[in-house]
Amino acid sequence: DVCSSDLMRAHGIPFRGLAASSTRTRILVVDADRTASATLKDVLEGLGTCEVATSGDVLAAGFECGRATPDVIVFDASAGDPCWFTTTVRSRPGFAHVRVVASGTNLPDDERPLLRAGISGVLHKPYSVRALVDALGIDAAANAPRAATCAA
Repeated sequence: DVCSSDLMRAHGIPFRGLAASSTRTRILVVDADRTASATLKDVLEGLGTCEVATSGDVLAAGFECGRATPDVIVFDASAGDPCWFTTTVRSRPGFAHVRVVASGTNLPDDERPLLRAGISGVLHKPYSVRALVDALGIDAAANAPRAATCAA
């Protein structure tokens, strides 16, 4: 017996407020540097598989998480402590699955403490678009710019 919600999902029909774009990867970029956030948003949305929101601090990130649960959060150390942020986000109901990728210029070379804290990946700035896509675990469009770097 197939319930109506399963039937609707099987045929791609939005159900219970699910957006038609729900197959796109929802990414939240948290970075105190607005230029860096804008660059990441442009690059990721240019891949054609991502829906990107940005925030400049943990408070704004909390509001964004309240609007829509991201699949992945790119959290730059300029906005705060990535370990604290990861623990806080994952403690919220419905957020245990959210992956957090830490980025920054002054992250430790030894990534093990960050990974033990629950961070899914670490990106040391500057990093390539390829490194970003790999860390996020998303499928990039064939025409994505591979040579660009995110240094801000």
